[in-house]
Amino acid sequence: FREILSYSIPICLSFTIGTMSRYIDRAVIGLFYTDEQFAVYAAGAHELPYSLVTSSIVTVLMPKVIKNYSDGVIDQSISIWQKGMIASSYLIFFAIGTNVLLSSEIVTVLYSEKYAESTPYFIVYTLLLVSRITYWGMFLQAMKKPKTIMYVSIFSLVSNLLLNFALIRLFGMIGAAISAVVTSYASVGIYL
Repeated sequence: FREILSYSIPICLSFTIGTMSRYIDRAVIGLFYTDEQFAVYAAGAHELPYSLVTSSIVTVLMPKVIKNYSDGVIDQSISIWQKGMIASSYLIFFAIGTNVLLSSEIVTVLYSEKYAESTPYFIVYTLLLVSRITYWGMFLQAMKKPKTIMYVSIFSLVSNLLLNFALIRLFGMIGAAISAVVTSYASVGIYL
């Protein structure tokens, strides 16, 4: 039981911290801008749920990757993970292109013409999809290093918070969206 807890608690905390990191930009925007400006930002600063496909692929692949890794067949684990990443990347890159090309139409359909100003935030947030191609902590889970995943989540939260303050000062509200993307890419870089 102790082994299960020492593995699952850091994973649970990392997902909780990751969720906080995903929404920290809204909290910082709320500190500096009016409710109307916040609404414009919040309407654009979100991802459409394309990563559900990636999550489904990861859910299917993770047990195979972890089993092969545990059995010492690391090359097979990497191959399975790469195939899943390639499969999800087709959808993700198509979605990025579509979202960018049709961004103003998508925002207008979702929120009405009233929120057309949300389009730049939507475009920047669309770039987050690159980091959603796979679950980057899969091999750390296979290596039984859940605390490392938690530490990456803590890094992501703290750096996103600090970068939000800095980039909002430099670029205005779009800085918060840029911070989300930069922090997400940096976290992927740490995993790699």
